[in-house]
Amino acid sequence: MLRFNIRYQLFFALSDVMLVILAMAGSVALVISRQRLPIMPANVLLVTVLAILVWLLLFARNHVYYARPGLRLLHTYNQLINQHVIATFTLMGILYIVLPTYPRTYVIVFSAVLLVLLLSHRTLVFALRRRLHPWINSIRRVVIIGNDDYAVTVGDYVRDCLPIGLQLVGFVSVTDMPGDSKVAPILGTLSKLDTVLNETAPDEIIVSVRWLDQATMQQIDALVMLVQNTPIHVRIAPDLSQLVYIRSHAENFNGLTLISVREPALSPLERLVKRAFDIGFSLIVLVFTLPFYPLIALAIKLDSPGPAIFRQQRVGQYGKPFTIYKFRTMIENAQEIPNGFAYHKSPDDPRVTRVGRWLRRLSLDELPQFINVLRGDMSVVGPRPELVSIVDSFSAWHRKRLEVPQGITGWWQINGRADFPLFYHVEDDLYYIENYSIWLDVLIIVRTLVAVIQRRGAY
Repeated sequence: MLRFNIRYQLFFALSDVMLVILAMAGSVALVISRQRLPIMPANVLLVTVLAILVWLLLFARNHVYYARPGLRLLHTYNQLINQHVIATFTLMGILYIVLPTYPRTYVIVFSAVLLVLLLSHRTLVFALRRRLHPWINSIRRVVIIGNDDYAVTVGDYVRDCLPIGLQLVGFVSVTDMPGDSKVAPILGTLSKLDTVLNETAPDEIIVSVRWLDQATMQQIDALVMLVQNTPIHVRIAPDLSQLVYIRSHAENFNGLTLISVREPALSPLERLVKRAFDIGFSLIVLVFTLPFYPLIALAIKLDSPGPAIFRQQRVGQYGKPFTIYKFRTMIENAQEIPNGFAYHKSPDDPRVTRVGRWLRRLSLDELPQFINVLRGDMSVVGPRPELVSIVDSFSAWHRKRLEVPQGITGWWQINGRADFPLFYHVEDDLYYIENYSIWLDVLIIVRTLVAVIQRRGAY
């Protein structure tokens, strides 16, 4: 229903047109001032028009202008960068055919300037979204049919969407005695629905249902007939909370509506790209760090008795166990010593050795895991692999984090690193899975390097 927020879409579309024009003018001024490349004003005008068309069409086609509830700024950046790169190469391809003499330097500088402007604009709008809400949103009034716990949940979702244009008017009770209802405000009962709709004039009706049985379908059919001569949209919100799924969506299968409740978290192409990136990145890291392995191992051996490499059984993708490798940072057999630190790192853990404490601060203890990545046990980025004993206690919801390769670093690590136990970050892991892209992996790696340099959350 949020795609009908026309004012929101027009605001961003028109803003991007202005940013394209500004970026084109700025890029021409920069290149001329530094390289003095000759260019005809007519060609600049033509390229500006082409750029506006390319960016608008690609952004619109890939839902960049859709209003989304709970949208994080990082996801906006990720989506913008992806579509911006595609748009840049598309423009270059068009110019190769239409205007082959146009200097590519102008296009490269234009693309860089425009990306900065786009990201800055989205950041500013995100920071001021509460104040801008009345100006950039087309308010859509929502009535929910239902008065049970699930109707409360649906209502909460709608209330959360107020900053992007949805306004909850109230609820319609499905019984004639709504006195013990769990929702408020109650606008009336289902038997008086026509009166309620006349008084409230909603744009959207959401029917909250536990499941689509025959009686419910008859009620929905009667509702559709009631509003058929109005512009009111009717939507069904079935309660699928007992089903565990990621990226659920409905699709038309030869006239039959199918609701996907389980698909692979990553597509075959995404898995291929992720694996290729893992191999390439791990090889680069190992080439530069392998010469230091003997020195680190020697320091560990001199500091405390025991092996230099710590091995432990962890659970990988789809619940497959594997042996993880790390440089040992604790005294030998530390996992057998019960002292309250059984499941996660602690800054005052007495089992950590002197060398181990430095290795942890610099995150050097994780380096052998790049061997796990090359073997296919892990990925560079992903949810951290858990102990077998912890995974055995996972609920079905928690096990969704096993849908992707487990990683050396991940989304929750860059937002807290070792400050909390691994299993407290399931929501962050699911956010990563739902929003995966290779660009998100690159961003997480960059922010991990920053966190390592700052020694934030590492002990």
